[in-house]
Amino acid sequence: MKKSFLALASLAAIAVGCQVETMPEAPVAESVVYEAVTEAYAPATKTSMNSDLQVLWSEGDQVGVFSGYMFPDAYAVTEGAGTTTAKLELAANAEYAGPEVAMSGVAAVYPFSDMLMFNDQGDGVPRFVFYAEDVQTYTKGTFANGSFPMVALTNTNAFAFKNVFGAMKLQLVGTKTVKSVSVSGRKFEPLAGMFQVAVEEDALTVSPGDMVMGSVKLDCGEGVALNASTATDFYIALPPTLFEDGFTVSIATAEGDNYVVTADVENEVKRSSILVMPEVNVDELVSPISFSAEASASDAELSITLNQEGVVGFYGIFA
Repeated sequence: MKKSFLALASLAAIAVGCQVETMPEAPVAESVVYEAVTEAYAPATKTSMNSDLQVLWSEGDQVGVFSGYMFPDAYAVTEGAGTTTAKLELAANAEYAGPEVAMSGVAAVYPFSDMLMFNDQGDGVPRFVFYAEDVQTYTKGTFANGSFPMVALTNTNAFAFKNVFGAMKLQLVGTKTVKSVSVSGRKFEPLAGMFQVAVEEDALTVSPGDMVMGSVKLDCGEGVALNASTATDFYIALPPTLFEDGFTVSIATAEGDNYVVTADVENEVKRSSILVMPEVNVDELVSPISFSAEASASDAELSITLNQEGVVGFYGIFA
């Protein structure tokens, strides 16, 4: 029989961290080889991450390169997989280029998709519309491949990518096998669907579009077996989001159990940062638990206030 368990944890906020015109045929892009360097986490962030939170390119990664038209050409990583610096070579021209757009230089957006396009508003600000999937695939120690968007502008043949999203890191211990983990905001904050990133004076502004969803699911396939003493990390890529009333994490296990852990105070996912949530023992989520605690953190220090029972309701830092 399936069981549903509800565990409530008061988690405090922390800080560190269109209409398309008739489209002409795409022009043939020059066979330019680009160098692509990822941003180091302000930490750092993806296509994948190593243990030092450096963003690494992966074999098969594709980037959309815009050179004056609404739709991009596809460029692929041909060298540098597993490192922070890769070479990008033309993989396929856009089937249709779309109308010309006002832009200076060349732009690139990761990951490439058929839904990726330039939003030209005539003010000279480069804006890129992209789609963020609401289901990501669990990958040990990192994000799902293709789930962490990046953007770059250049007047040369070298792209210095900036991370568009941030992430949440969940730490679970216990004896269960996790099939999926889902995150949703308590005010239906947009977490997946159509988004736009504007690049202006080296600053990125991320905003949701008309088609958005309020939750993101991390699919763990056949399941990830937890360890009873050492936490297993689950990374979920998310747009920069202020959860004013907190958020909810839903955990489904192979044993048929469903757990819900709720952060009922303000928390924030910031661009190019990881919001690290406290360790949760899934085996202890058998009956309703209500934690009451206050915590705050800065780059250098972390303070914790215990409740009367001496239970730590929240602790955490930005990576």
